[in-house]
Amino acid sequence: MSWRVMERILWSGPMMSPADMKAIRKQLTETLHHEPSENELASYNMYPKVFNDFAATQNLYGPTSVLPTPVYFYGLKVGDEIFVEIEKGKIVDIKIEYPDDYVKQMRRYSKDYSFL
Repeated sequence: MSWRVMERILWSGPMMSPADMKAIRKQLTETLHHEPSENELASYNMYPKVFNDFAATQNLYGPTSVLPTPVYFYGLKVGDEIFVEIEKGKIVDIKIEYPDDYVKQMRRYSKDYSFL
């Protein structure tokens, strides 16, 4: 295949207009309530709806980016344990454990905390 044919194939589609990065950065700053990083700006430019959903989740639940991907999407099951670094040097141990029997759990709570 000649270069001319390849050139026609590559450049035959419609061209995108250049993005106004200053306007996008300003809009994103208003949405996020802070100056967006280069990664946030790039993510928003490539996938605006996905990024807006992600930002809304961050606002509602805090920095979910510290969670492992499977935990973020599927949650933890009884007996699961993870270690999450919430800040440099601050690691939180999260373990899900509770008795399967609700009645036993409530009886134990009433016995252990009836004095309150």
